[in-house]
Amino acid sequence: LNRLTRLGKTTCGHDSKLEAGLTADLIRGVSIPIFALYGEFSPFLATAGYLVDQLADCRQNIVPDAKHRAPEENPKAFVRLVDEFLIRTTRATTESSRVGAIAESRS
Repeated sequence: LNRLTRLGKTTCGHDSKLEAGLTADLIRGVSIPIFALYGEFSPFLATAGYLVDQLADCRQNIVPDAKHRAPEENPKAFVRLVDEFLIRTTRATTESSRVGAIAESRS
């Protein structure tokens, strides 16, 4: 409740609705792996679906028993999911680099 009282005295609500130069075209242009990680009860789950639909390489996962502040509300699950994503992404990037290097050496 204390956080909400403090936020109510800021421009946070207004600022969160501003585009700030981030457009759908810019979002679709992102080509690096993205991890849309949201709490199970987050009010922003629709955003996760939007990102998965718009980004070329976006994986989504849900932190169980968490709302919007998943790292605080379920830190063990949050860290586990981030670790799994980073391990998969690192392996895929390493494998892709290896295949590219082999193809380049053959040409």
